[in-house]
Amino acid sequence: MTATPQEAANAFVAMLFLTLIALTIVVMGAFWLFGRVADHFGWFIEDMDDEEQVGTPAMPTLPVRSSTSDWWVTCVNATPEQAPHLVVAGPTGTGKTTLVTGLLHTRPGQIVIITAKTGDAWGGLPAVVIDDDGSFTTAAAVFAALLVDVKRRLVATKHQRDPGPWLTVVLDDYPALRDACAAADETFILIARLGRSLRVRLIVLSYSGLVKELGLEGKGESRDHFVWIRLDRQRRATLVWDEETHSLDTALVVTMAQRPLDVSRAWIAPTTPTTASERQISPYATATTTTPEKPVGAAQEEESSVVVVGKVTLSEQVAILSSALQMKLESGKFSRSEVCRRVFDGATGGSSYDKVRTVLDAAGL
Repeated sequence: MTATPQEAANAFVAMLFLTLIALTIVVMGAFWLFGRVADHFGWFIEDMDDEEQVGTPAMPTLPVRSSTSDWWVTCVNATPEQAPHLVVAGPTGTGKTTLVTGLLHTRPGQIVIITAKTGDAWGGLPAVVIDDDGSFTTAAAVFAALLVDVKRRLVATKHQRDPGPWLTVVLDDYPALRDACAAADETFILIARLGRSLRVRLIVLSYSGLVKELGLEGKGESRDHFVWIRLDRQRRATLVWDEETHSLDTALVVTMAQRPLDVSRAWIAPTTPTTASERQISPYATATTTTPEKPVGAAQEEESSVVVVGKVTLSEQVAILSSALQMKLESGKFSRSEVCRRVFDGATGGSSYDKVRTVLDAAGL
């Protein structure tokens, strides 16, 4: 039976369509095979430009990953560029304090511990705890002194001076400290944001580790500077790094926590050197340009204008807070008149006392 012209045309179109599909498959297969052969023998690689060879940058990865069980300790302790700050989160009794105490053994620099609890050993290092009257007066003084020192470091780096040794600030049960200490938030956020360049790092212990409780909600730039270690009630630990979770072996760190820490590593708020020799020994201890011959309480027009409270120079604020804190630690209380006398060469009234009152009022003391 002879096909009609319409049927012949339809058959031709169908055959042409199938032929095109077959050719497409053959061409794609040929290109794929050629690409595999080129990759295998390294053809054309030298002809690629730099941009094509580099490609899209990979996401940041863990700086160290070895077969040893404590590889993660190096990650969180010895790589401040990638992990400036650490949050250790977990319910009560999961071993947060023990883990942090172990980490402090290999964490370089000085250490200051502020906690809302009592009774933890911290490897023998002194810790700032709740006062005998149930207040957080001493803790508030330390936060205020830290804020002054961080701003001092900021001024030092601005003028390309050494900001000082590395300092790790351990904040235990930080949400409670936030509620009790007026200067806590400002100090915490400033360190979280700029601490890496100022050689100041945070280790924060928290029950939940929620960003809202830590004051990091809406502060993505600061939050990105933290890595998280999470502990559960079985004391299993996981490291959260760039949204990837890694199981941790904490046995060696727990063993380290049983050993005493060197108490000389405890941080004391720096005071302003008053002699040329002191300045040579401790070039990082001041952010001002006061002439060495002047005492701390003298008129200091040459000093930096960067202050925490108005009309009181940076070195005076450091000296006032340091004196108040030292007296508090020695006897459990302090006198503003005695602070004034110690800082301002025996003066107990007038403008000198006004400065003491202004600084301690601003610190909530």
